Amino acid sequence: MVATPSHLFDQTVAVTRVTDAVTTAGLPTQSWASHLSGVAARVQPMSGFESVRYGREATSRMWRVYVTGGLDILPTDRITFGTHTLRINEVSDPQSHGALLRIIAEEAD
Repeated sequence: MVATPSHLFDQTVAVTRVTDAVTTAGLPTQSWASHLSGVAARVQPMSGFESVRYGREATSRMWRVYVTGGLDILPTDRITFGTHTLRINEVSDPQSHGALLRIIAEEAD
């Protein structure tokens, strides 16, 4: 297995995962719970765009995040770092050797 280039990971992120619960009234609900914390990462902005959604202007920014391979991160998870919350769009192993995960995520206004 190829070693992870950990010297490039200059930031720390947290991964949250949606959890199902039941309210006191017996109704199903979902919330975001901490899944992984203190994950060393390389976070890079990719692009941004503006759009009109539901009659209101919105801005969106795409991010590329690299983390150590082998972590349990799903496309349904979210990443937080600083004041940013990112919705994951894609998780992949770009070189197919398990040392690195590339995550494409979106931060919406």
